[in-house]
Amino acid sequence: MAGLFVLANYGERSSAARVVTILLTITIGLLFTAAGAFTSQWVGLLMVAALAASLLYLIPSVQQAVAGSLPLRPGSTVNYVAVSLALLLFAFQLGTQLTVDVLGLLAKSPPFTLADLLVQEIPLIVIAVLGVGFLVRRSWPETIDRLGLRPLRKTWWAYALVAVVAFLAVGYGIDQLATWLSPDTQKRVNDASQVVFHSLSNPGAVVLLGLTAGVSEELIFRGAMLPRFGVLATSLLFAAVHTQYGITFATLEVFVIGLGLGWLRLRAGTLACIASHAGYDIIVGLLALH
Repeated sequence: MAGLFVLANYGERSSAARVVTILLTITIGLLFTAAGAFTSQWVGLLMVAALAASLLYLIPSVQQAVAGSLPLRPGSTVNYVAVSLALLLFAFQLGTQLTVDVLGLLAKSPPFTLADLLVQEIPLIVIAVLGVGFLVRRSWPETIDRLGLRPLRKTWWAYALVAVVAFLAVGYGIDQLATWLSPDTQKRVNDASQVVFHSLSNPGAVVLLGLTAGVSEELIFRGAMLPRFGVLATSLLFAAVHTQYGITFATLEVFVIGLGLGWLRLRAGTLACIASHAGYDIIVGLLALH
């Protein structure tokens, strides 16, 4: 995917690269949709709808209409690739949640290793950096600015600290509500979380994973995506990729935290988001080990 975004950035100033990028994106969409159809009928139908929406987004008037609600740039090749992949990802994740008992699968899965989890996270850093145009349209300082890595406030660290406390409070509140309203499902969510964190087996691994997730997920979601997709859409995608929780109160928790991280990005910058996300994950992970 990183290579596709590099090509898309060339497509911002080359009509030939733009055409090739669009054709490749459509081809990828067709392949993913065909693969999704073999997964389940729901996944296939939702991905067909997502592919149709991505093709519809090629129409200039549609891009103009969408730009009225989201800060997307009409005519941008990079934005087209991002929209298409985001639609396909959301459709696949939603279809999977509707048809697969993901909590049951996770509870029965073999132990995760730290390497397994890092392999999932680190490519997001590469996609975020190349996706905003590094080495093609932006220098390194310009890339840093675009990703929001320069603090908007000198007290960004204080915002991050307050956010960690707020996220822990939100998490605790939603967990208590879930335990009251749906105790059986909440127990399964807790069991699934235990599988993830106990697979890491030691505090050092939890800290490393928390730092890696904080950096990678915030660079891609709040750094690269939020300025184009807005807080709400970015938070929906952020919740959608955390598939280990199924459609439960835990998903609501991730969504609400995503909204908070989006607000934090606008007020204090991506560094604050990275610090608060990592801090929250580390604290929750360390607590889960006991």
